Amino acid sequence: GERPRTRRYPLDREGDALIVALGFMAGFRLPSEPLGLTREDWDADRLEMVGRNSWGEYTPGSKTGPKRDLPTRKELGEVFERVEGAHRDAGKPLSPTDFWISARRDGGVWTEHQAHNWRERDFRPVARQVAADFPQYAGLRKATPYCTRHTFISCCLQAGISLAVIASWCGTSIAMISQTYGRMIKRYEGAAPIPLDEQFEAAKVEAMSLLSAHASATSSAANGSTNGSTAPRRPRMARRTKRELAGLTAR
Repeated sequence: GERPRTRRYPLDREGDALIVALGFMAGFRLPSEPLGLTREDWDADRLEMVGRNSWGEYTPGSKTGPKRDLPTRKELGEVFERVEGAHRDAGKPLSPTDFWISARRDGGVWTEHQAHNWRERDFRPVARQVAADFPQYAGLRKATPYCTRHTFISCCLQAGISLAVIASWCGTSIAMISQTYGRMIKRYEGAAPIPLDEQFEAAKVEAMSLLSAHASATSSAANGSTNGSTAPRRPRMARRTKRELAGLTAR
């Protein structure tokens, strides 16, 4: 498959990170809902989903109804702060009505072509690369941006958050959550809840640990220290002579 393309500008890289973070930590539909966010839709305490990008046009409300809001998590707030800093560093500080992620030329919403390119040239290649680099996540090879929303809802269920609250945060219905996540709901019944902030922090620590170990292994392979694989090598079997092999065959 196509390898992930290199994003030249910090503002583009931080924008990509924000899109994915809004799926994982706010349950947004990607990339349409993050592309409709303006500066005034977020503060340190609350995040509002007032409008979205629909086929290259700004459309008020979400896919299933009017605007919705939810609390801002610490990890997500840090991503917003990085994006805001990247805008300042690029000489383009955000005004209240500016889009967090915008077309570089005019500051407007992305076209449908740009949104399609992000899905096919940024998200999917990165997911495939992660699956290739980390065998324990091989299932990500076929991941779509919508998987990030599923992850957020799953985390909410593990945190013991009620179906009504999850539905309001994600712009869906209790019936839809019950139908789609029935097995997971049963799995967590009676289990001690794990708060969202704790789950997000643990995920961040694990991701950084994996990336650090992979970078170290890749560096060692480049220097000829290993054969490029982090898996333990099997001991090499001793070669047998023709006479020994003939004896084994005759048994």
